[in-house]
Amino acid sequence: MSKNYSFIVSLFFTLLFSYSISYSQTYGEIFSKSEADQEFGSVLESVTMSKTTLQGLLNQTTDYIMFKIVNSKVIVLDEERSVIYPSGTSVDSEDVFSMFSLSVVNSLLSQGTGTNVYVEQRSEVLSLTYGNYTMEIGASCPPICD
Repeated sequence: MSKNYSFIVSLFFTLLFSYSISYSQTYGEIFSKSEADQEFGSVLESVTMSKTTLQGLLNQTTDYIMFKIVNSKVIVLDEERSVIYPSGTSVDSEDVFSMFSLSVVNSLLSQGTGTNVYVEQRSEVLSLTYGNYTMEIGASCPPICD
């Protein structure tokens, strides 16, 4: 009986894990910088962040990361909407942030070159640019806050 019970418990957790993976949503898409400019308009405001800083922030969250430019400074949240950059900053639950999947941000960092990432506000969207690549099409949180 113990073997059957162990098998059933293992099967349950395997199915639960595969269900969460298959139904997680991916937010963000990578374009060339020129494609992004044509598709989403020109950059209205840009804030520089070192690639090293961004990589450190990616290690502080699991699936998603959120960005917003406020008073010419970037604020970064983890997937639980807790501020991870800059420390000591607070945000309201109604503040809308652009949410991206870590997998897409990591892909951007592997494709581009340079030492700085640019968090950019365009007329309708927030984007991240690294080298000649720009990541767009994040989700607005709220209302979508996986």
